[in-house]
Amino acid sequence: MNPPTRPQLRVLVLGTGTGVGKTVVSAALVRANPRAVGLKPIESGVSDGERAVGLGADGAAIQGPGFAVPPVPYLFAEPISPHLAAARTGARIDMAVVAAWVDSVRSVSGEVPEVVVVESAGGAFSPVGPSLYNADMIEACDFDHFVLVAPNRLGVLHDVVATLLALGRNLRFPVCVLLNDVAPPDADPARELNLAAVVAEVEVLSPSSIVLAVRWSEPDRAASAFWRLVGSTRPV
Repeated sequence: MNPPTRPQLRVLVLGTGTGVGKTVVSAALVRANPRAVGLKPIESGVSDGERAVGLGADGAAIQGPGFAVPPVPYLFAEPISPHLAAARTGARIDMAVVAAWVDSVRSVSGEVPEVVVVESAGGAFSPVGPSLYNADMIEACDFDHFVLVAPNRLGVLHDVVATLLALGRNLRFPVCVLLNDVAPPDADPARELNLAAVVAEVEVLSPSSIVLAVRWSEPDRAASAFWRLVGSTRPV
């Protein structure tokens, strides 16, 4: 039998906006699954010397053991939106290049990783080029699942509903909405109400989707729950 040419499972981590905790969630997903490698193909505000892999400030530590990751295809030093950073350097972000890079990841022995977690740059509909958005990675890279990270704070219901409605045709498989605590419990007494409201709306918009709470300073617990729910194999 020929070895697989792509990971058994691909997960894309999107956000309802910038600064909602995607990197925290992505790192937790990689830590919670020993078969996973973490990637971030598009990123701004860093240089080649600062980021070898691209996923989080400690990218090399959370990429997963034993993986040889090629240079990140779109890494920009200027701390602005990637599509602006690309334009200012004369580059143009191409999803085909992103997909090829994700496909190229191998272990040091040449094996395809079983699970790949890819973090987007910014929100689901943050532009990465003319009429091109992070959400376009869903189709370009043939993802099996995607995680939508939203901050558990006032306004989150709108952000989740608007993002799911905008995704529209891309909702071809269940979404996992991770409601991320962005402040200690005593700083946001409405977080349980937020969670209940998001659960109710997601049940209407995407009945097969799930909502998980990422408790303050406990992202690993939510990540473990995600892997238990979706498993670690490619859906049939």
